[in-house]
Amino acid sequence: MRESRSIFGAYNRIFERAAAVADCEWLVLAHDDLEIRSDPWPPLSALSAADPEVGLVGCIGARDAFSLAWWRCDRHGRLPDRLSEHNHGRGARRVHVLDDAFLAVPRRTFEVCRFNARRYAGYEGLGIILSGDVVRRGHHVYVADIDVMHHNPGDEYNSLPIFRRNDLRWQRSQFGMPTTRLVRSLTADVLAPLIPLRLRLKRAFASFFGLPSAHAQARRETGDVATDVLLHEWEHEAANLARWNTWPPIE
Repeated sequence: MRESRSIFGAYNRIFERAAAVADCEWLVLAHDDLEIRSDPWPPLSALSAADPEVGLVGCIGARDAFSLAWWRCDRHGRLPDRLSEHNHGRGARRVHVLDDAFLAVPRRTFEVCRFNARRYAGYEGLGIILSGDVVRRGHHVYVADIDVMHHNPGDEYNSLPIFRRNDLRWQRSQFGMPTTRLVRSLTADVLAPLIPLRLRLKRAFASFFGLPSAHAQARRETGDVATDVLLHEWEHEAANLARWNTWPPIE
């Protein structure tokens, strides 16, 4: 997919090519540092037989996620890496969003779903964005017990400005929000390239005057105090979207 400018455009081309193959029923997409240790077809076949509305399958994901940072939500599934088992329950379970380290996409999804490659950039949030599209179309998203190993701890952001812009744009496309919240989201989108400068100022402030009080409640996610406080602010913003939105219930 060298002719594509982003991972989103590349996946669109992969979907188009798969859709052109008449007997292609499933498309498996995985990170280049993910080792698939067993045949994924048995659990996929079992899911297809049990639920004719299955629209996307992965290894790990979450329910009720209002941000691309799905790992802060109600997690399900399993994705071991070099540092941790990341085991949140084995077996097939319905979720709302998936991590994109491993995605199994059935024909009903790759025939019709396409990413807005102009809206999103980089690599951030692909699995969550696709999951949201699948759920909007009335299909079901699952984690399944597939034997994989992620040879990457996955504990770093590729780019905080790109993550922030993709997150805000996904929220605006996926959820409803009042006008005031929409204006704040659009403003934050425009200001996202200034995030590195904002972090440098926060670090300078902390070194002279002490840490912001928000750090007492913030998750120690990156090891950098300024970044963790900023992520805590974004997490609080995302949680507020639940005031106006709900995901479809999972029985």
